[in-house]
Amino acid sequence: MKRVFIIACLALISFSTFGEGASDPVYGRSRIGLTADLGRGTENHTLFVTPDFKNANISLGKNYAFGVRYGYELSRSFEMDGDINFEGSTLTNPITNVKARVGYGSVTLTANYVLMLGKDFAKRLKFGAGADYNFSPRLTIRGQRVQNGFDATWNYENAAGYHVNAMYEYFWSESWSADLGLKWTGIAYKFNSGTNLSYLKNEFREPGGNAINVVAGVYFHF
Repeated sequence: MKRVFIIACLALISFSTFGEGASDPVYGRSRIGLTADLGRGTENHTLFVTPDFKNANISLGKNYAFGVRYGYELSRSFEMDGDINFEGSTLTNPITNVKARVGYGSVTLTANYVLMLGKDFAKRLKFGAGADYNFSPRLTIRGQRVQNGFDATWNYENAAGYHVNAMYEYFWSESWSADLGLKWTGIAYKFNSGTNLSYLKNEFREPGGNAINVVAGVYFHF
């Protein structure tokens, strides 16, 4: 056990001092940019089944997102990100004459540990975790044109959640960079109000909104 502890301490020291022999990076501590997510929710729920036995399924976990990010480098090893996003999802299996969409706004705050890859500061790995606040979540259903279908709008309460991410960032100039990685989001919703409530199943009263997404961004540093 003592040997494992010593090895862990040495590894931590190595990560903390990685790249210390290099001069300070030339890019600014602040950055602003555009981000996009693409993935899928982990819970699919069936709205209804068509006469030809097709399920109209949807997830309240996002399968797309786009937004604006502001980041600030606190030190060579730590940085903070703040995001404002529009997020949502659509039917997981498209059906003719049926449309359904989940949409909401999201504000997130992320703390990242940064690991420099080499001494030129052009390549970095980032491991982060943070909090999410999703507001005005709404599920809009337009399926009245098919048998067994219906139209409805279901509103959910604002919800707080969390996320973790792992990113690779590359600088192609002193002022510009891009990153790519994976993000896991954990959140749950609670039904608030809506129309056509006779079609509201229990699984839509408190649905989960967990999701796994590929995340990408482009940033200007100043």
